[in-house]
Amino acid sequence: MLSEAVLQMRQSHYAQCAAKIQSAWRGYRSRKYRFNFYARKVYLETLKAVGKYIRTQLTEYEHERDDHQQVTVETHEQDRLWEWAKLHHYVISTCVQPGVYNAPNKNGPKSIEQLLQSVHSDLAKESMPMHPRDNHCRTDAHKPTEEAKNVKLPPIVGLRPKGPFRSSEEVRQWRNAPLSLSLRVTTDYFSLEKAREQLKFDEWAGRVHDKPFHAGTAPSPKYQRMHMTTSKYGSINYGTKHFRFYEDSNESQTRTLIQENVQAGPTKSVKPRFRTVLPPIAVFDRFNKEYIPGYAEG
Repeated sequence: MLSEAVLQMRQSHYAQCAAKIQSAWRGYRSRKYRFNFYARKVYLETLKAVGKYIRTQLTEYEHERDDHQQVTVETHEQDRLWEWAKLHHYVISTCVQPGVYNAPNKNGPKSIEQLLQSVHSDLAKESMPMHPRDNHCRTDAHKPTEEAKNVKLPPIVGLRPKGPFRSSEEVRQWRNAPLSLSLRVTTDYFSLEKAREQLKFDEWAGRVHDKPFHAGTAPSPKYQRMHMTTSKYGSINYGTKHFRFYEDSNESQTRTLIQENVQAGPTKSVKPRFRTVLPPIAVFDRFNKEYIPGYAEG
């Protein structure tokens, strides 16, 4: 027992000494032959400088991009205001009446009024014709020669009509837009009849049998047609023909009827057509056409 305790005490003492030696000399070979502290320090300093330079470049690029976007937005806004001012140049102030954006009761800068005035001056310059005496502005169309008459003018590009009109892009987009048909147009004209037929078919498909239903009472007798109406000899003309029914037919049938009556014999008289117009009177036709002696004297 004593020997084991002494052996264990020695092992623990040796272990403590080995731990002290390892703590002092651990990594000595790697620090001496592999790892260089000063080179590592220079590398880290260089890495920090490179990171700082990259961050500076990214910050400058971000500022440049923001400035470019801001300039683009301002340019688009100025172009939009300029186009709007061209379309609304008629609301500018005159010598007699102030404009809508130049009200006397409003204080402060009137930038819209100034914009309208600048647009108005530019439009006036554009619409002003060039004088033919200006040599520096003279073109082939102003030359008093025969060649100028045959010169074709270039197409007008970029000019827009004056007034509150929409732009050509909006008009083209509106014309090329697909048709939005209403529900009445897209619905089938015979949809109601088709729905009724489908409803009847569904009702018939759900039946158990096609026999008519009887509630227990005696069924009503079927309708029996009259013998006179169903006979092949026809029915009596009572209530269907009047006393001048022969006049309802056309002229060819009337002539045929008259010829048949003539061929039947002299005993059977032919009914003449009823006269609806009074024939002329011969005495009245001779009025003021013949001289009667003593008529005027009385």
